[in-house]
Amino acid sequence: MTVLTTEVLERALPDKFKKSLNTELLDKINKTLTDPDIQDHLRDNFIHYIDILNDGRFKITDYLNAIKYTTHKLIGNSNINAYIKTFPDRYQDQLSGGLSNEDIQSIITVYN
Repeated sequence: MTVLTTEVLERALPDKFKKSLNTELLDKINKTLTDPDIQDHLRDNFIHYIDILNDGRFKITDYLNAIKYTTHKLIGNSNINAYIKTFPDRYQDQLSGGLSNEDIQSIITVYN
């Protein structure tokens, strides 16, 4: 398993996020990036697009989710499959909550 180290993240993260870098955040990032089928793509996309965080509109967790979703899309998954793989708990909650397929599809379209 290839993980990101504190040193790599300190060099890659925008300055305003460096002070929030701790073991808990590092573990969360590495856990998100460890999907065995696309791990290298996730890690590379996380680092490659990290400048998006300079905009200041996104939290790191939102960025991680976007990278995961986008990576699934880039390797050929449909919108719904990428969404389910990125947000399995959220998708299950939507189903359990009685949302129709049409409503869920609308949510996915907005996220996409």
